[in-house]
Amino acid sequence: MRSTERRVEVTGGHLGLQELGDPAGDAVLVVPTALVADELLPLARRLADAGHRVLHPRRRGYGSSSASPEGWAVVDEVRDALAVLDAADAPGAHVVGASWSALVVLDLAVVAPDRVRSLGLVEPPPLGGPTDVRFRELNAELLALRQRVGVPAALERFQTDLAGARWRAELEALLPGAVDRVERDAPTFFDRDVPALLSWRPDVGRLREVRAPALLVAGGASGPLFAGVSATVARWLPHVRTTVVDGAGHDVALTHPDDVASPLLRTWRPDEPPP
Repeated sequence: MRSTERRVEVTGGHLGLQELGDPAGDAVLVVPTALVADELLPLARRLADAGHRVLHPRRRGYGSSSASPEGWAVVDEVRDALAVLDAADAPGAHVVGASWSALVVLDLAVVAPDRVRSLGLVEPPPLGGPTDVRFRELNAELLALRQRVGVPAALERFQTDLAGARWRAELEALLPGAVDRVERDAPTFFDRDVPALLSWRPDVGRLREVRAPALLVAGGASGPLFAGVSATVARWLPHVRTTVVDGAGHDVALTHPDDVASPLLRTWRPDEPPP
């Protein structure tokens, strides 16, 4: 599979950009999520193998990309995403995000609907739904923990609570080298991504005007905190379709990339069977 890397200039900095797949294929922008920068890379590879041109940038504060300034918000990520599409000479693209980066996909569809051919939302955060208050409380507690014990200790506590005591071995088995990258990128997660998530609010009125096809992929075992997400997104995007991957958790794109890629490909090519 073809894979190249280059640098993209953006306002006030630069991003690393990995391009995978067929340069002549339909463009797909895969927006990395928070903390685990390569969590969507296995999915990006599946989509590239299916004949698409996949754009997988490094967000600010991750890898070789510029740091994100204080007060960074999701709308700033949208501007960077548009800069990536411009640099790739892609007037439109299928746009995919998971968890944190699903917010970027939603705002991109509002800000630049002519650039978004479809929306792929994998396990969006439970904002605006029945567990919104609890979710925000948990993230506020996470920021307080970071202030009390520092980034390395907060990362260890967060990942252990989220994924168990063996999180390092399990993550490394799925993404070799990811643990070192997570430790290096953790300050961006705590100091930029979590505050940006807490400041995000959906523009429901404009989301309801979005006409691009939309697919939501949920993990069947992602837990009660995410139980109301599908209904919430259906209020924002009345035409959204939902598919559930049985047995998968919140990191479904990493653990079950084929089960996420297949419904996306069916959305984009309804007349063709998935590979």
